[in-house]
Amino acid sequence: MHSASPFADDVYIRIGSGVTLGDHRAAFAVAVDSPGVRLMARKISARHENPFLAPLSSRFDELDAQMWLENVVVPWDRVFPTASAASPPAARPDQVTWAWTNWHQLYCLYAKGEFSLGLALALTDIMGQKGNPKTREHLTDMMVELEAVRSALVASELDPDWSSPTGIPSPNLRHLAAGSLRMMQNQRKLNEILRIIPGSSMVTAPSDAELADPVLAGLEQSFGGGCYTALQRSAVLHLAWDHVSSALDARESAFELHANRGAGLWRTKTERSFPIATVS
Repeated sequence: MHSASPFADDVYIRIGSGVTLGDHRAAFAVAVDSPGVRLMARKISARHENPFLAPLSSRFDELDAQMWLENVVVPWDRVFPTASAASPPAARPDQVTWAWTNWHQLYCLYAKGEFSLGLALALTDIMGQKGNPKTREHLTDMMVELEAVRSALVASELDPDWSSPTGIPSPNLRHLAAGSLRMMQNQRKLNEILRIIPGSSMVTAPSDAELADPVLAGLEQSFGGGCYTALQRSAVLHLAWDHVSSALDARESAFELHANRGAGLWRTKTERSFPIATVS
């Protein structure tokens, strides 16, 4: 599975491929338009054509694909011997690249969480829930969880790993592991809060076509009011629905499980990052 390869010029294939060059593992970069390269994007998502009803899933998200190489010529200036195949992971120079990939994944998860918080704040405003103590408690819970993940990201940069033989620092995996585990454990909680704040209005929000139908003029009175028209309030409600209650949410969760490789891997990385004393 290669992320964004249908939109990339080159794809970097690292030592996990098992390709060797002498006694070294070899990484290489291949141009996507090289003869013999084939890409097959993941299946099309179920989407609604109306961007008002599905502002997120109505847009494309087929970013990931299988990549097939058949008799592809890779120029030598795109081949990179990394380390001995027998070298421990910490001694391999491309671990710096791998660490920054892990940092990027956590940053993306955090950005999604920030979007959820921003949407929760918008829903609180349009639904007139600013003075509701329970709603304020939910928002505080979201802020606390996201600040913990943000702290892990910052710590991974300010307390970097210098173990690479190249002397190039990389994000500290111990901090990234803590942040990734926290984000994976609490993503469901963030989504649930987004479903709670607007109440049943998120389920019954009218479409733009229904709001424009004179026969259904009562919808304006039902969903309009305060500083917002029914169209404005419905637009935010549909955005929230598409984010946490549509097929897009399940599809994205399945992708993130495999791209991030789950809590089990990150717990193992955390364990390996601490020296274990041997008791004689």
